[in-house]
Amino acid sequence: RIAILQIHCAKKPVENVDYEKIAARTRKFSGADLAALCEQAAEIGLRETMKTGRLRKLNTNDFLSALKTVKPTTEEWLATARNYALYA
Repeated sequence: RIAILQIHCAKKPVENVDYEKIAARTRKFSGADLAALCEQAAEIGLRETMKTGRLRKLNTNDFLSALKTVKPTTEEWLATARNYALYA
């Protein structure tokens, strides 16, 4: 997950991002879920930049805030697959 986060953040303005901390809190996230998390964190930073007029780099807190709205999609998919396998 750390490598996936770093790849999705490679072209974003980031500083002091604790990828290990974020990865620890995204245990059931797919690669697409992690990409969505990075985009949501970027939106948070962009909103603050628009509000203040000063470019601000993304940090760990942006990602932790984004985790309040971005949830893993794998649980729902696995539950559906499990039910299909059991009852098909």
